[in-house]
Amino acid sequence: MGCAVSNGSAELEVAEKELTKLALRPELRKIHAGDNKLTELPASIGECQQLVLLDVSGNQLTTLPEEIGKCHALEEILCFKNQIKELPASLNGANLPALKILNLFNNKLRKVPDELGTLASVEEVNIAGNKLMALSDAAFAKWKAVRILNLYDNNLVRIGSLEPLTALMEIRLYGNNLEDAPAISRMAALEVFEMHKNRVAAIPDDYFTKTPNLKRLVLSNNLLKTLPSSILSCSSLKQLQVQDNKMTSIPSGAWPTSLETVFLQGNQELTELPAELAQCTNLSRVNISKLALSESSLTVAAQLQKICCTKQGGVFWDPNGRQLNA
Repeated sequence: MGCAVSNGSAELEVAEKELTKLALRPELRKIHAGDNKLTELPASIGECQQLVLLDVSGNQLTTLPEEIGKCHALEEILCFKNQIKELPASLNGANLPALKILNLFNNKLRKVPDELGTLASVEEVNIAGNKLMALSDAAFAKWKAVRILNLYDNNLVRIGSLEPLTALMEIRLYGNNLEDAPAISRMAALEVFEMHKNRVAAIPDDYFTKTPNLKRLVLSNNLLKTLPSSILSCSSLKQLQVQDNKMTSIPSGAWPTSLETVFLQGNQELTELPAELAQCTNLSRVNISKLALSESSLTVAAQLQKICCTKQGGVFWDPNGRQLNA
């Protein structure tokens, strides 16, 4: 318990020591101080000009000091599982040109400063599990290097344009109150798009022409009545989860033969399955529970059952909710 004093080494290892304070030396390059009882960081952190890693996760911090902007060599900031309510404007690209990882998961942030969007080198951002209600265009303005963005489990009603994020590979927006899909530009690297448990009623029909390499798409538990036909252009798509929406139709046409999982259950007004789905011979998991299918679509369902149940580990849930295994 009490205060930890760094001892001349370039690395401070004081995780799980029940510390309430830190005393820092300027030559520190790495600070591992997770899972303590810290309520604040000393202003002297600004003297750590060589600091590349700051791990203060699992503490009781309510903010970060303005002086953190003087740590120009910082590459990783790990502050998840704290009580942080606000961030300093000094957390910006001019001050932290080398920052690559920013993890603020599970805090109490209601907003973030626009300056955060100037972090031009950041590659992984996690602000999930907070209390954010809105994010402006400025919050993403220079995030051209971001590959992974986690904003799930907030209170987001609206989100700014994600068009600058051209390197994005994974985005998770689930568990919010979004009514619209965020604006995006062409994202050739995007593989994972998760936006379930929101209030989205429609997505522009050409939306997924901008994500040609998408592999996992989860849109379940929204208010969607149909899917954009551009999904058919995602030739690498493996997992499609759109259960528990308000679907009345899904696109017809050639579906990606890469598909392995299709979940449509709980869309009680969906009566037709496109015949082309039966051409997706890589399917191994299909759920069409609680669908009142037409006679012709029951034929498609029988074909899908055969495809799934001839695969090792394959599972098919029929319209009556019965689970049929390979």
